[in-house]
Amino acid sequence: MPACLLSSHVPVRAARRNQSHKHHARLATALIALCVSAAPAFADINGFNNGTNYSKNGYALAPDNNIGSTDLPTFSGNSLNITTINANSGAKSTFFTTKQNISSFTTSFVFQNINPTEDPLFGPADGFAFVVQNQGTDAVGGNASGLGLTTNDSAQPDLSSPQFSAIVPSYGIEFFLRNANGATVISPNGAGTFANATPTGLDLENGDHYLVTLTYNGPAFQLTESIIDQDDITQTYLLNRSADITDVVGNSAYVGFTGATGGATSAQIISNFTFTATPEPAALGLLACALPPLMRSRRRNAAR
Repeated sequence: MPACLLSSHVPVRAARRNQSHKHHARLATALIALCVSAAPAFADINGFNNGTNYSKNGYALAPDNNIGSTDLPTFSGNSLNITTINANSGAKSTFFTTKQNISSFTTSFVFQNINPTEDPLFGPADGFAFVVQNQGTDAVGGNASGLGLTTNDSAQPDLSSPQFSAIVPSYGIEFFLRNANGATVISPNGAGTFANATPTGLDLENGDHYLVTLTYNGPAFQLTESIIDQDDITQTYLLNRSADITDVVGNSAYVGFTGATGGATSAQIISNFTFTATPEPAALGLLACALPPLMRSRRRNAAR
């Protein structure tokens, strides 16, 4: 080939290569944008921060029939006191005031039950729940076995009042402290009760520090529940449950805790709370496809 023809082809080939590289880079950028839009936003909550950005709701029917500001959950640093020993038949709740993506998530916290007063029939009362819900940041449910989430499964006044109805729409994991045999149950729209809870085999009322980890895999419709006694690590509990949280609540919701007392009381303390939304597998796949061509394009541009 004549040298003049050869030299004329070189710029053309280089231009075509540059166009191809630009096309791949644009495609990769578009895939990353699609990945970001398809994936749930990473929504991290780390601790209680003295109650900053958390709502505070509650009431107590005894001894003073008080519904309002004197029967609210309290915070100290990164600890939450969701119930107290001086408010019988009360319920409380607290929710992070910004909605979080709950399509898939992992949350963990430590809880401790201290200073219980004993009911002759049930022992310390009553328990607490981790809750995602869309009723609002001021939502609070029934007292006693209602755990501040569901409608109490025993008689109480004025069940039609918002203070005593189940939080709806909601999805909770309830932790019962009764009968020296802790039990848990999932509670879509307040359907969980002590009667249908699953015993953990752990004495959740004994004052030990229990580390709870809840992992929700939305695409697999699976909720994994882990409890470890940090003061006796031989005591553990693990259960996988079928769950469709987003079908009940939606893809985003308020995240927080509820708790309640009845004829007996206890101080239920929750600390070291974290909540992290996790991306969908499909979004991760898009990201895996997009990054290699984008990185190759950047390396070529840097080499010029």
